[in-house]
Amino acid sequence: MDTLSIPSNPLSVLVVDAEPAILILIARILDANGIRVLLARNGSEAVQIAERHDIPIDLIVANVAILEQRDPQLLEQLRRIRPGVRDMSMAACVDGGMIRIQLMTGVHGVDPVVSDCGLLESIRRSATVPRARRAGRVH
Repeated sequence: MDTLSIPSNPLSVLVVDAEPAILILIARILDANGIRVLLARNGSEAVQIAERHDIPIDLIVANVAILEQRDPQLLEQLRRIRPGVRDMSMAACVDGGMIRIQLMTGVHGVDPVVSDCGLLESIRRSATVPRARRAGRVH
């Protein structure tokens, strides 16, 4: 069994999703692995957190439904508040008592998350791989 190392300077992730069960699950997985987690149920909460917290935010993970339907300007707002912050979107739902999550990244397209380790790996990769490489282009 692989052991995930906890960095001495932990990552901080802002997770935005309207579904409490999804927020709780992601928070438990990340927190148990040494990643600081900030949770927001919508775009306005995410903006308030970005404005009020002093800790760095390395990555924003937002539900694609919030980004496309409810708050399409959210990432732009958060980038103005936190220049250089990285982001990834997710499709997540509660389906018959089971939580399904797919992460969309600039490098690999859709990463279906089938385990806690898959979630951690995708988030760590998106938070640490240089932006130009993630997007498949060089600036």
